[in-house]
Order: sequence, then structure tokens, then C-alpha cells
Amino acid sequence: LFILAYGVSALLRVRSEEDRALEPLLSTKLGRTKWLATNALFVLAGIFTIAAAAGLATGLTAQLLLDGFDDIVWQVIIGVVLQLPAIALLLGIIVLVFGLLPRATNFIAWTVVSLSIVIGPLFYSLLNLPEGFGNISPLAHTPVVPPTDNIELQPVIVMISVALVLMISGALAFRQRDITTK
Repeated sequence: LFILAYGVSALLRVRSEEDRALEPLLSTKLGRTKWLATNALFVLAGIFTIAAAAGLATGLTAQLLLDGFDDIVWQVIIGVVLQLPAIALLLGIIVLVFGLLPRATNFIAWTVVSLSIVIGPLFYSLLNLPEGFGNISPLAHTPVVPPTDNIELQPVIVMISVALVLMISGALAFRQRDITTK
């Protein structure tokens, strides 16, 4: 959840840059799509790095403190990294909203994240929500690891594909709309 919060806040920086400094940047050879894509890729690289480091630190700590857990480091790293497709999907929604409704981006971004957490795996059972509600959140579709023997890759592939479609659609929408400046 902390990695998700970092990703959202880093991506929302793109929206604040549009208000302050985008127009002079776009007066150069830098295009809108390239600007948005590099920002989104930087955020995705950042969340991957943070997730891998968190998984490594957690795995090493578990390996050192818990007896009888051989080779748990890689299992924990894989478990943390497998959360990233759900985060990427949520970030894809934010990119799409940024492309279509720039003024509503902050509100919609934090609303989508909050609903994904509340409806998702953390509070779904505590709130006694109907069975199907838990499946709305992408966070509920990440494989549970460890063990790494039975990882189901279909939800991971679907979430990555949907995230890519959302991000590309957001970039195309951003290319077509007016730039807002203050």
C-alpha cells in the first residue's frame, strides 16, 4: 500500500507540472506523448525498485530471524513484485483520467485508490461486503506468495495488459486535449 501511495503521488506530480512548467517544455522538440510516457515509466521504474528493495529487505530479515525457512528471500521478493501489476493497473486508470479529465485527476486518483483498498483484500471481509465486491479491486487478484510453486500468471498478465491499454489510451487522450496552465 505504501508503494501504491508513492506511485500515485509521483504520478500526480505530472498533473501539477502541467499547471506550472509544461508549456515551455512542449515548445521544444519534446512531444506530449513522450513527456507523459517518460514520466509514467519513471514512476513504474521507481515502484519496481522500491518493491524489489522492500522484498529483499523483508526476505533477508525473515531468512536471518526464522529458522527452517531456506530460500525464502526469492519467494518474498517475487511476492512483493507480483503486487506491481495491480498497482500498474491503478496507475493506468490515473493516466487515463489525466488524459481525459485533468482537473479531476487528483480527486479521482485518490478515490480509486481508496476504494481499491477498502473494497480490496484488506477490508473486504471486515466490512461484510457481498462476495463479488472483493473482485472489483485489482489488489484482490494478485497471487499469494510464498510459496512460489503455484503462481497463477493469468491475472498478472491480464492486469499488465489492461494497465498498458489504459496508459496508452490516457496518452492518446492527453495528446488531443488542451493544456491547462495557470
